[in-house]
Amino acid sequence: MKIGPFFIEKNRLILIFLLVGFIYFVLQINNLQNKLTPLQNQAATARVQATDLISTQNALVTQIAYATSPAAVEDFARGEAHMIKPGDNPVAIVPIPGDQPTATADPAEVVLEKTPLETWLLLLFGN
Repeated sequence: MKIGPFFIEKNRLILIFLLVGFIYFVLQINNLQNKLTPLQNQAATARVQATDLISTQNALVTQIAYATSPAAVEDFARGEAHMIKPGDNPVAIVPIPGDQPTATADPAEVVLEKTPLETWLLLLFGN
């Protein structure tokens, strides 16, 4: 085949077309890969968020199971409500008289009044 002043054989022309087609194919794959990478990052972020939500859900289910159990009622009654069971011996801690710690007075803060001139000299020159 003759194109202008050049003569190209049929086999070379087919090779050039195949080479151009291969380069086009590689460029298209590269373009698809560039579109795929952000989607993979978003999918990984979504998996991490889903895992966090599942662990939060499991913790909440555990808290609900404990809150509706008789053990929670028992803990509340003995702890916050200060109740006892029949047969328990309550103990009250009473301080020993005369064993009170003596309170010490806080040392009075010494406030040094400075004149405006002394304040300016301190600001300008330091000590």
